[in-house]
Amino acid sequence: MKVIKVYDLFRNDCTMDCECENCGHVEVDKSAYNDANYVQNVVPDRYCPKCHLNAKGEKEPIKTTPS
Repeated sequence: MKVIKVYDLFRNDCTMDCECENCGHVEVDKSAYNDANYVQNVVPDRYCPKCHLNAKGEKEPIKTTPS
Protein backbone atom coordinates (compact mmCIF):
# COMPACT_ATOMS: atom_id res chain seq x y z
CA MET A 1 0.00 0.00 0.00
CA LYS A 2 1.12 3.56 -0.59
CA VAL A 3 -0.18 6.79 0.91
CA ILE A 4 -2.14 8.97 -1.50
CA LYS A 5 -3.65 11.51 0.91
CA VAL A 6 -3.16 12.57 4.55
CA TYR A 7 -5.78 14.62 6.41
CA ASP A 8 -7.40 15.24 9.82
CA LEU A 9 -4.03 15.83 11.47
CA PHE A 10 -3.99 16.03 15.26
CA ARG A 11 -0.44 16.06 16.58
CA ASN A 12 1.03 12.91 14.97
CA ASP A 13 -2.30 11.10 14.59
CA CYS A 14 -4.02 11.41 11.24
CA THR A 15 -6.30 9.79 8.73
CA MET A 16 -4.95 8.66 5.39
CA ASP A 17 -6.09 7.14 2.13
CA CYS A 18 -3.91 4.35 0.75
CA GLU A 19 -3.72 2.65 -2.64
CA CYS A 20 -2.47 -0.83 -3.53
CA GLU A 21 0.41 -0.79 -6.02
CA ASN A 22 -0.60 -4.22 -7.34
CA CYS A 23 -4.34 -3.98 -8.04
CA GLY A 24 -5.15 -0.28 -7.52
CA HIS A 25 -7.60 -0.90 -4.65
CA VAL A 26 -8.09 2.26 -2.54
CA GLU A 27 -8.69 2.24 1.22
CA VAL A 28 -10.06 5.47 2.69
CA ASP A 29 -10.24 6.84 6.24
CA LYS A 30 -7.55 4.61 7.73
CA SER A 31 -6.33 5.72 11.14
CA ALA A 32 -2.60 6.27 11.00
CA TYR A 33 0.45 7.89 12.53
CA ASN A 34 1.99 10.76 10.60
CA ASP A 35 5.74 10.20 10.75
CA ALA A 36 8.39 9.07 8.28
CA ASN A 37 8.86 5.56 9.75
CA TYR A 38 5.14 4.81 9.58
CA VAL A 39 4.78 6.05 6.00
CA GLN A 40 8.00 4.46 4.69
CA ASN A 41 7.97 1.13 6.59
CA VAL A 42 4.58 0.28 8.10
CA VAL A 43 2.21 1.29 5.30
CA PRO A 44 4.10 -0.55 2.50
CA ASP A 45 4.05 -3.74 4.62
CA ARG A 46 0.24 -3.67 4.90
CA TYR A 47 -1.56 -6.31 2.88
CA CYS A 48 -4.28 -5.25 0.45
CA PRO A 49 -7.69 -6.61 1.50
CA LYS A 50 -8.54 -7.25 -2.16
CA CYS A 51 -5.47 -8.95 -3.69
CA HIS A 52 -3.72 -9.92 -0.39
CA LEU A 53 -0.30 -8.64 -1.54
CA ASN A 54 1.95 -6.01 0.06
CA ALA A 55 4.12 -3.43 -1.75
CA LYS A 56 6.88 -6.03 -2.22
CA GLY A 57 4.42 -8.39 -3.92
CA GLU A 58 4.51 -10.83 -1.01
CA LYS A 59 1.36 -12.88 -0.41
CA GLU A 60 -0.41 -12.48 2.93
CA PRO A 61 0.30 -15.47 5.21
CA ILE A 62 -2.58 -17.82 5.86
CA LYS A 63 -3.93 -17.31 9.37
CA THR A 64 -4.53 -20.48 11.30
CA THR A 65 -5.96 -20.95 14.74
CA PRO A 66 -4.18 -23.21 17.20
CA SER A 67 -5.99 -26.47 17.91
